Amino acid sequence: MDPEQKKKAIILGVLVLAMPVLLWWFVFRTSPEEAAFNKAQAESLNVPGAPPIQSVFDQNPVDLNGLFASIQEVSFRYANEQIPRDPMLPVSGAQINLGRTPGGLDADDEPVVYVAQRLEVTGIIWDEDEPVAVINDGSVDNIVDIGFTYPNFNDRLRVKFIGEDYVVVEVILSDGEAQEFRKELKEQ
Repeated sequence: MDPEQKKKAIILGVLVLAMPVLLWWFVFRTSPEEAAFNKAQAESLNVPGAPPIQSVFDQNPVDLNGLFASIQEVSFRYANEQIPRDPMLPVSGAQINLGRTPGGLDADDEPVVYVAQRLEVTGIIWDEDEPVAVINDGSVDNIVDIGFTYPNFNDRLRVKFIGEDYVVVEVILSDGEAQEFRKELKEQ
């Protein structure tokens, strides 16, 4: 055997013998602090008359009645708060812009505004005196003229103007103000 190989074999043998000792030392050996703690635990559990182990709550009593008495009711009206977005709309993905102001729309206005935004103009028969448009409201095509009102919304949604390639739809909000939506002719 070559002296270089003999040297490598001796080093390998020492490492093989030292590895289990080092493994036991780092994994299974307990520190003196851990040993003292384990001994104290065993003594307190097994010896009759030993003081019980105390928790932090035993050392610092908490006055639950005082805590409950200090709770105050806060008056909060969600409708009066200014929120930046509707919390019921998804944060990501397809969203429908309801044209909300920071204060939001009244609950009665939301369905009307939603339908007005979804309307699609699929055709216009242009005549200066009596133009007619074909508007799809999501379920059916309606042939409408100027002044047509949608009966499902108590006449709060009506066709205000028909141009050569667009229709203006007006929504009467619950506060009496009107909001207009310009709907372009859909390309086919």
